Formats: sequence, C-alpha cells, structure tokens
Amino acid sequence: CQKLTKIILIFYIATSLMQAVKAVAAEFPQEQIEFKHWAQCKALLPCAIQCAEWIEHYGLEQVESGFLLNQVGEYLSQAHGNYMQAQCMYEKALAIREKVLGTEHPDTAQSLNNLAVSYRRQGKHDLVLSLHQRVLAIRVKVLGEEHLDTALSLNNLAFFYQTLGDNEQALPLYQRALTIREKILGMEHPSTALSLSNLASLYRKIGSYEEAVKLHLKAIEIREKQLGADHPKMATSLHNLALLYHDQGNFTQALPLLERAVAILEKTLGAAHPWTQEGQASLARVRAALERAD
Repeated sequence: CQKLTKIILIFYIATSLMQAVKAVAAEFPQEQIEFKHWAQCKALLPCAIQCAEWIEHYGLEQVESGFLLNQVGEYLSQAHGNYMQAQCMYEKALAIREKVLGTEHPDTAQSLNNLAVSYRRQGKHDLVLSLHQRVLAIRVKVLGEEHLDTALSLNNLAFFYQTLGDNEQALPLYQRALTIREKILGMEHPSTALSLSNLASLYRKIGSYEEAVKLHLKAIEIREKQLGADHPKMATSLHNLALLYHDQGNFTQALPLLERAVAILEKTLGAAHPWTQEGQASLARVRAALERAD
C-alpha cells in the first residue's frame, strides 16, 4: 500500500512538473535562437535550467522537453560560448526526440545538427562529418533538396570540410546553399549574407582575394542594413574581411575593421566570450605587425 501511494505521488509530481516544463517551453522563442532573442532567453534561463533537471530526474520525455533543451543549448552556445554545457543539452534533447519523434523527424535532425556544430566548436572532430552527413540525408529525404534547412546543412557540412582544409569538397556545397537561399529568401536576407560570407572565406583560403573582398563587402552591406551596425554577425563580417587584408599584408586596412569588430563583440557578448577573444587575438596580431613595420 505504501509502495502504491509512493507511485501515485510520483506520478502526480511528474505530471505537475511536466506542465511547468510546457509552460517554460512556451515562453521561449519558437524559432531558431538569434541575437534578438537573447534578453528573453536570459530572463528564462534559471527556470529552464530547473526544468532541465526535472526532465532528467523524472524522465519527462515529451516533445516540449526536447524543444526546451534544444533552445537552452542554442542560447548557451551563442550568448555565452558555453559549448560543453550546450552539448549536454543537445545530447539530452536528441535522446528525447529520437524516442518520441523518431530518427528521421526534422526536429531530430535539428538536434543532430546542433550537436555536430557543438562538437566542431570544441575541436571534437571525430563524429562531426558523419553527423552532418546524416542530417543532410534526413533533410533532403523529408524536406526536399531546396528547403532552407537543407541549405543550412549544406552550409554546415561545407564549413566543416573547410575546417579540415578540404576546400574542393566545400565549394560546391557553399554554392548550393547560396543558390537555395537566394531563391527562397532573396538577395538581401541575413541568411543569404551568411552564405556570401562563408563563400568569401573559402575564396580567401584558396587565394581568390578579389572575389573574396567583393563577397565580404556585400555581406557587410546586407548585415548592416538588415541586422544593424552593432550586431555580432556584423562583427563577424568585419573580422573576416580584416583577416583577408591581413593575409595580403594590408594591416592598415585590417586595423580599423578589427577595432570596430572587437568593440561590437565586447559590447554584445562580453570579453570572456570565445568570439570576442578570437577578435582580440586577431587585433593583437595586426597591431604587432604594424609595430614591426614601423
């Protein structure tokens, strides 16, 4: 009798806590986390972390649980650069989504994609390629060749090939992603700018500097117009263009771009964020090069 009472009590607790999880999940942005969502996510983070603990402890495996864990992971990764904690959230979200939704559901593919990106950012490359290839296969099969999520997978797979130095494999994937985004979103959408920026970075790697500069400038123009002058992605574009000038030995053009990029990153992300530290390191290298030149 006592055992039955305990089971009933746990059932009612779990049911009540699942309602709380659903309520917090409903308050989170219902789309991919972006810079514009960070303030909202920051306010909800303590509640979300508590919900994550309940999900694990009570086995609250429902669609909303996977969604909430994924969104928390995206926020932790982007806003805080906490890739290890984000990875933990993604792994839990993936386990729930595979169980509840199946292995080929678009939400499962989203978790696989985020997990692959998290591994890459931590330098854990062993599983990244197979994960990105699996995500791309799911999205092509379920969503089609010209879906925006398919374009995202093409872009991420290309980025990883570029990370490995396999520019020949990366180039056609970047070009396919750009074509899809231009067709669906238009020439001046931020996602189109991302494809332009990534393609420009690849051209820089293979020494096609003239084409790279043109694409970087176009990406900067789009991002400043669509996102604003102080958006972190603006800083990324400025940083990337500065790296190109650095490669050419044009340190005087690189310096103001990096100074502006670092100022944006320190303001929006803080000095401890990995992207800010990367920008600061690039700025230090350019300043050192200019001092040597003097």
